[in-house]
Amino acid sequence: MYKTHFKGNRLGQMKRNLITEEDMLDYFKERIGKQYAKSTIKTIHTILNRALGHKNT
Repeated sequence: MYKTHFKGNRLGQMKRNLITEEDMLDYFKERIGKQYAKSTIKTIHTILNRALGHKNT
């Protein structure tokens, strides 16, 4: 999952504690623009929320 969706892009290069809500929104807008499947977007969202310590996924 990391190699496919995060490595090599801006979000994947950032330190976890420096990722902002705006960074996340930009990342998801880009993925939606590339027509990723809804299930893929949901999976990425869940992983990022857990990695960043958000309780609601």
